[in-house]
Amino acid sequence: MNRSPSLLISLGQSQAIVPEAFLLEGAAFDSVHVITTQNTKVDFILSWFADCHPHVKLHITRVEDFVDLTSEHDHFNFEEVLYRWILDTRTRPKDRYICLSGGFKTMSAAMQKAAAVLGAAEVFHVLADAVYPDNNGRKQPASTVEQIGDSLKNRHFHWIRLGPESGWPQMKSVLSFDYPLDIVKEQGDVRLAKTPDQSFRTHIKHIVERSHRIAGAWERLSVLPFSCLATWSEADLTW
Repeated sequence: MNRSPSLLISLGQSQAIVPEAFLLEGAAFDSVHVITTQNTKVDFILSWFADCHPHVKLHITRVEDFVDLTSEHDHFNFEEVLYRWILDTRTRPKDRYICLSGGFKTMSAAMQKAAAVLGAAEVFHVLADAVYPDNNGRKQPASTVEQIGDSLKNRHFHWIRLGPESGWPQMKSVLSFDYPLDIVKEQGDVRLAKTPDQSFRTHIKHIVERSHRIAGAWERLSVLPFSCLATWSEADLTW
């Protein structure tokens, strides 16, 4: 099977971050998957890919009711959609490149966590030099087609490559069918999505709790009549 490298990236207010990540040195992405808030602007991204890389498959997913980060609920709602979104891209871990640069800091943290759980060929961050003056004379990173081309030519982009993530072995067989996204609305390359529940996050929580129990009972494994007892809670083991 031929490789089909895909870029997965979160998006905040800076639309240029998507082209900057797409231009990752040494990469050649066949598809780009963007996850963002319900109302973030994406017009520049759509036009940039249409004009500069029309052969690339672009998919933008908005998270319903995620407009601003004001509470844990907002973050956990995004996180649940994020896990399911990665599965929904139908990308293989060895072809999945995850960029952490866009959006709120908690979105970047969630992207890193999702990469650790589900696996990625590479996780990276991108920095852009502030060399273009705005209307007030303050220098800003590239924000236009011309500036992006100039920054690439003059090496004003710096990619911080954080390496691969193997993913949790418990997640190797998990499919998008197991944790589907609910698509509320779809128009062209942009769609609005939500989740019916928090079952993916609950599943991860159970795996973490089970792993902690095994670690806590590690020294007693040799004396337990059945090794599976190591997954029990301390209260049940004591009983």
